[in-house]
Amino acid sequence: MPKIIKELPSTVTEVDADGRATIKPMSWKLVPPPKDHCLVCARKHPPEDPHDVQQIYYQTCFQAMVGRPATWADAMAHCSDKIKRVWTEVLHKTGHWSEPPNGEAPVKHHGVE
Repeated sequence: MPKIIKELPSTVTEVDADGRATIKPMSWKLVPPPKDHCLVCARKHPPEDPHDVQQIYYQTCFQAMVGRPATWADAMAHCSDKIKRVWTEVLHKTGHWSEPPNGEAPVKHHGVE
């Protein structure tokens, strides 16, 4: 069974009395999704379907682990070519398609070991 991210890496900026800023590593915890939901996006869906890029859990984990917002291309990177074609067509038609910046490859699974 995949291991869920429970601790997300981040940084904190401390400013001293003289106004000097120091950036320090830190982390924070995120409550895992319910057991019957997707471990990556926290929505209940068949494993072959795309993750829900609009879920706050998915966006938060993705941003923390990858360093950029998740896109629909990322959310369906694990899907079959047939499912990708169907979803991509609908998302383009409705104006919701999104993909990684600057030709960056979509990320299949972030934070699940």
